[in-house]
Amino acid sequence: MYQAELARILQVTCSEIGGFASGIQFHNVNSEAAEQAIKFVRLYESLYEKFGADEVAICQWFRAQNQDLNGIPLYLIVDDGRLADVVEYIEQQIP
Repeated sequence: MYQAELARILQVTCSEIGGFASGIQFHNVNSEAAEQAIKFVRLYESLYEKFGADEVAICQWFRAQNQDLNGIPLYLIVDDGRLADVVEYIEQQIP
């Protein structure tokens, strides 16, 4: 995932993502960005569990059309702001 995509998901700037990645900058834990980050981690953990740690399968799932979600998960999250919907969907897929 590109930093610009992650920035859009977390609703921060690209430069802030760079600061987070380098450990120079931190965000208020009560912010919208922190809430989005927690949801994103939940999504990744659920995908990791669903696909048995197969990173290739996770990447393919992110970029493939999903009929249940009526779109491509990555674009739904980045372009449409539907992270919560995608998290809810994938968490329901885990037994």
